[in-house]
Amino acid sequence: MHGVLPALAAMSAAFDAGVPVRVGVPKHGGVGAAGAGLSFIAPFDAVNAYTGERYVPEWETGGAAMVHRNFVRLTSDAQGHRGWVSNGVPLASRAWSVMLKFRVSGQNAQLYGDGLALWFVKNAAHVEGDVFGREDRWNGLGVFFDTFQNLDKAHHHKHPYISAVLNDGEQHYEPLDDTPVHSPSSAKHVIPGRAEGSGCSFDFRFSEARDDFSVLNATWAHLVYNDGRLTLSVRQAGAEHWVECIAIDAPGLDGAHHFGLSAATGDLVDNHDVLALFVQGWDQPVQPADIERARAHALDEADARALDVGAPAADAPADEHAAELQRLRSTVAVLQHRLEYELSAVRRGVQHAKHLAEHGASRLEELQHEVIAGLSTGVGREVDRRIEGVTEDVKEQIERLEKSTGGLSWSWWFLFVCIVALFGHAQLRHNKLMKTHFL
Repeated sequence: MHGVLPALAAMSAAFDAGVPVRVGVPKHGGVGAAGAGLSFIAPFDAVNAYTGERYVPEWETGGAAMVHRNFVRLTSDAQGHRGWVSNGVPLASRAWSVMLKFRVSGQNAQLYGDGLALWFVKNAAHVEGDVFGREDRWNGLGVFFDTFQNLDKAHHHKHPYISAVLNDGEQHYEPLDDTPVHSPSSAKHVIPGRAEGSGCSFDFRFSEARDDFSVLNATWAHLVYNDGRLTLSVRQAGAEHWVECIAIDAPGLDGAHHFGLSAATGDLVDNHDVLALFVQGWDQPVQPADIERARAHALDEADARALDVGAPAADAPADEHAAELQRLRSTVAVLQHRLEYELSAVRRGVQHAKHLAEHGASRLEELQHEVIAGLSTGVGREVDRRIEGVTEDVKEQIERLEKSTGGLSWSWWFLFVCIVALFGHAQLRHNKLMKTHFL
């Protein structure tokens, strides 16, 4: 992995200059170079010239996902959100390694959901659906970081739960293991954790209610495909030891596939953030030492970028002033990250309040029109009924007078017209008063 730090330093300089670049893990010396254009790492300084919004080069963003400088937020802690990023660059390697740094966090200490997914599938286009924000019956691999406590009947998984699920594009994803293993319908379902060694319980979620919560809280997941075997190790950022979570046979993942990330919330919510993704491919099966070197360099670079720590020049003197300056830079970087994290929640809250206010104002206007129309119609009908009744009474009196006097003088006709006009004027005035009152 010679030349990694200089290349990444050049990329950082390009970012600082505002030049869009392709973010990818550089070639490993003596090993395949696949993976360029697939990797990314915060800070995300590329800004779309037309929309003014940040973006991740080579990656498409959709749904509720939003790119911030220090993280990509797939979903905020709002109900019914789906967000995703996908990459159209295919990877076709006999062996590959993925290092994912992510953060799942929220205010609620006990009720939260739904989770995040890492995809390696044949379909480059993201199709929104119910499986952590993506389509069901996918063709390829889905690695699910599930926080919602499903009512599993057979496995009784403790959540949060991580699982790797393979699908051929024909099977329905069923998170509730309520289908008997030997029933005919079970062959039509893919169920997390059913295959031996395909999942584990691991507490990768962080509660914002804790006093020790920090934006530096994150989880690392290291996914490796080598010689037809798929393994996954996880650990909390800053921890020393990795936890072996998944180890299964997974033939068929060495053909052209596309990476993607998605997340979803339902009635329960969480923030789902991605901070870094390192992808490396090899043209042939590799030794564990090569994989370990890729992992070590990804960890070092992610930590340096998260704290805004640049590689010192070879001739730079190592003095106390330089060390103190670096500590101050790291402190400022953490504060900026924290501020952005908090402001993203405020922004989401303001948008939600604005939506509710607009919806409430629109509904109130509709109700006002309905009330006015109803009252006007009801009052008008009542007045019409009364005018009709008075008119009939006047007609009867006129008829009686005609019979008794042998004819109707012009004064009676005049009286009749005046009465009708009087009631008509009363109706119009009442309607006008009602409209004025409600508007």
